[in-house]
Amino acid sequence: MPAPLNPNLWASVLHDEDGVPISASNPLPVTGGGGGGAISVKGSPGATITTDDDVVVNIGATATLGVIPAGTRRFTVQNTGPAGTWVRVREVGGSPGAGQLFPRLGQYTYGGADGAIAQLEVEDVSLAVGLVAVATTIAVQYEGD
Repeated sequence: MPAPLNPNLWASVLHDEDGVPISASNPLPVTGGGGGGAISVKGSPGATITTDDDVVVNIGATATLGVIPAGTRRFTVQNTGPAGTWVRVREVGGSPGAGQLFPRLGQYTYGGADGAIAQLEVEDVSLAVGLVAVATTIAVQYEGD
């Protein structure tokens, strides 16, 4: 039988957006999402979370993400495609090879208190990185005041 999980492990590695460890006095802001068993993760207190339709990026193609809504403080980009997909996210017009490389379900949050927010584009690099020729989808979540 495997050893039981250490209940103190997660509290020591999870932090909120201000770098404060998650604890009983600073809980992770997650609420029940309804009858389907889904959950929804809230942003900062008082923040508004919005999303666009998923962006489809064809094999080897580059797609520009939607216009960033006014008042957005930060946004999260996630590769939601099938297994084996890889994308590169960079500022619009960035040079090939520049930007963040994400596998399937990889994500990154742009912006924040001191972060700049720029229009981004996504390139499907699945064939070059994972040797899989498959299109992918990108989900974007915006957080604003």
